[in-house]
Amino acid sequence: MANAAAEDLSRLDRERDLAFSLPLEDIDPTDRRLYQDNVHFPYLERLRTEAPIYFHEHSYAGPFWSITRYADIRKIDANHQLFSSEPSVTFVDEDYSSNNNFISMDQPRHDEQRKVVAPVTGPSNLAVLESVIRERAIRIIEQLPDG
Repeated sequence: MANAAAEDLSRLDRERDLAFSLPLEDIDPTDRRLYQDNVHFPYLERLRTEAPIYFHEHSYAGPFWSITRYADIRKIDANHQLFSSEPSVTFVDEDYSSNNNFISMDQPRHDEQRKVVAPVTGPSNLAVLESVIRERAIRIIEQLPDG
């Protein structure tokens, strides 16, 4: 087990060296490998340090802005007149631009949709559903392949 942990740290160190040696435009936070191999932290650290608000012109998912500092995210989230998440807040292979997912909607439509689901997802209702949620989560986790 100690060997595996040392190997993971070594791999992460190599990945950190790579993340800090690449030109910023070559860092693509939509690269699935970063998350599959659990090595995304150094890349996000570099963006957060050197370019917390960065326009990625060429990425797997197409052009997008990445915002990596909490304070900036809060400011942007509070100003839906200037900043928009539509048509999507995710990077997916399929076209979901016609999907009316309230998570990716801007105000005021977002709040209108959220009001509809808020009573169901409130703390008291979730407490009632806790055992069902826990049971289903455990079943899903147990079905995951090793590694």
